[in-house]
Amino acid sequence: VFIDRIDTLASQLCGTFWIAHGKYGGKEYVVQGPAKPEILKKKRKNPDEGFDETPVVRLKECSDLARSYLNSQNVTKPEGILDFEITAFSYFFERATEIGLVTDIYTGGTVLFKDIKKATKESCMDPNVERPFMCIDLVFISTLFEDGYGFLPDTKIKLVKRIDGHEVSWSLGAAFHFLQNGL
Repeated sequence: VFIDRIDTLASQLCGTFWIAHGKYGGKEYVVQGPAKPEILKKKRKNPDEGFDETPVVRLKECSDLARSYLNSQNVTKPEGILDFEITAFSYFFERATEIGLVTDIYTGGTVLFKDIKKATKESCMDPNVERPFMCIDLVFISTLFEDGYGFLPDTKIKLVKRIDGHEVSWSLGAAFHFLQNGL
C-alpha cells in the first residue's frame, strides 16, 4: 500500500502523554496528546514516595469537541428510542468490558447510562498508558448517547458481543456495507 503522506492529529484538550501510529484509508496517522500537557501532582499514600504526575484532561471542552463533531454529522435523535430496549455491541461492548462495566464476555450485561458517564470521568482523570484512546473513546460514546440519542442518566443499555450465540460485529458491518452500496 502506497501512503502518500502522514497526517498528525493532536488534541490540546483530550490527550495525555501518548503518541500512537496507525494506518486508515490509505493514510498513515500519528495521533498524540498535547506537546506540553498541564500536569497535576498528587501526593502518594506514602509521603516518602513523592508525587504522581497526572496530565489534566479538560473533560468539558473534550465533550464540547465531540458534540461539535456530532452536530457537523447531522446526527438526529431517533424518535421514541427510549421506549425500546436498547442494545449496543461491538465498539460499545469492547469499551465497556475494558473498563469493567461488563465482566461476562459471553452473556454481556446491562448498565445505566450514568455508569458510562461516571466511567468516562474516571478514565479521563486517571489516564492509562496501556489504553491511550480510552478517554477519547468514552467521551465520544457518552456524547453520542446523550446528545445524539437523547439517553437519560437512568437509561438502561444492554451490552453484548453475541446474539443467539453469534457474534454480531462483523455481520452487522457486512449488512451495513450492503445497504450503503445498494447490493
